[in-house]
Amino acid sequence: MIRIFSRAVLICAVIFLSISFSKANYFDTEASNENLFNAGTLMISDAGTTLVPFNFGSLHPGVHVTKTINLKNSGTIDISGLKVSAVNLTGDIGLLDQLNISVSSGSVWTAKSSFIATVIHPGSIYNLSIDFIVPEDISSDWQGKTINFDIQIRAEQ
Repeated sequence: MIRIFSRAVLICAVIFLSISFSKANYFDTEASNENLFNAGTLMISDAGTTLVPFNFGSLHPGVHVTKTINLKNSGTIDISGLKVSAVNLTGDIGLLDQLNISVSSGSVWTAKSSFIATVIHPGSIYNLSIDFIVPEDISSDWQGKTINFDIQIRAEQ
C-alpha cells in the first residue's frame, strides 16, 4: 500500500513539474520612440512705439487723460492676464494716490497696480488703455506737485 501511495505521489509530482515547466509565457513589447515635450514661451512686446515715455503737464481738477499701449503676444502660449504696475516712483509719490486711475476693462488701480483678466492668443495684439483722471475735488495742496514713475506690464499665464 505504501508502495502504491509512493508511486502515486511520484506520478503527481512528475505531472506537476511537467505542466509547470512547459507553461508558455507569451509577451510582446511596443515602444513610443522619440517623444518630445517643449515648454511654451510667455512673452509680450510693444506692437509699435507706444511704450515711449509720456508726459502730462498742466493737469487740473476734472482733466481726463488716456494712454494706450499696444501689446503683442510674441510667445507661443496664451496670456491669461496682465498686471500693470507703477514702479520706480520718485517725486511727490502721494500724487499718484490722489488720481483716479483705471485700466482697460475698467479694473480699478489699487495699491499702485491693477490686474486685467484677459486672454491674448499668440500673435494677437491687445490695446491696453490707462485712464488718468484728476478728481474735481482734489485738494489745492497738490498744485505744482510732480511724480515720476515707470509703468511695468507683466504677462501671466
